[in-house]
Amino acid sequence: MRWWQPEGSSRLFLALTTWDGEKVEGMLLRLDGDQVTEFRTNLPFMLGAFDLDGNRTAETLIGQPFNRNDFYGQPLREFSISADNALQQNTPSLSLPASFRVIGSLLTDLTGDGKFESISISDSALVVRNSSDNVIHRSERNVGTELSSLSYELNPSQAFSPVAHVNIEPSPVLLNGPENQKRFLIFPRNGRSDTPISSVASTSTTNRLGSLVFDGTRFIESTVPYRLEGRIAAMAQEDGKLWILLSAANSDNGRGAELLSLTTKPL
Repeated sequence: MRWWQPEGSSRLFLALTTWDGEKVEGMLLRLDGDQVTEFRTNLPFMLGAFDLDGNRTAETLIGQPFNRNDFYGQPLREFSISADNALQQNTPSLSLPASFRVIGSLLTDLTGDGKFESISISDSALVVRNSSDNVIHRSERNVGTELSSLSYELNPSQAFSPVAHVNIEPSPVLLNGPENQKRFLIFPRNGRSDTPISSVASTSTTNRLGSLVFDGTRFIESTVPYRLEGRIAAMAQEDGKLWILLSAANSDNGRGAELLSLTTKPL
């Protein structure tokens, strides 16, 4: 779920994506004072809200259809609210890479070239892609939490269908560095061993935090010296602090969560 405040509007919406085992459904809830009411339901999209102007408010809402083969389908749609309070959808105003995912992605100009990069966790790595869909950085292994996942049949009409598995990873978070320092990313690392080959499956429920900064010519990646007992369910930035929703270490379903805040900087 993501909060969405359309550009130039004081109205606030909560964008939700649900999964019933067969299809996705997007819905929008509107915050009216201290009440939350349904605004739109049964949208055939996964929904993601993004802050493109850097004011810490997600003003851009993008929808992505479900594709049974790849999960994240095409075409993407950008939503807006008309003057008569109707939900409208159009082709996204921003050029997005073909591999873009609305869930778990961050859109930002990390390199400072005036163009947005798409940053997400995929296949246990932090991947940074430019607008041409070229990978300009791929992190070391052991990135992500693997806390949330779903499975579905690729061919449900068949008696025996292959099953697809999709990990839903939290979005990386962009933080402002100390004075005269670059902005940097924070992302979760899981507690697996760094040994390339292991015959034992990891059952670790600890997380570390990784950081990524672009110094003008190259990406510099490091591990922040915090060890978190539990799995990171979500992260956000507010008032210069990193807020983490942490699942209990002995929980496999996100229950028993706690909220904590950290003040951190790249190494």
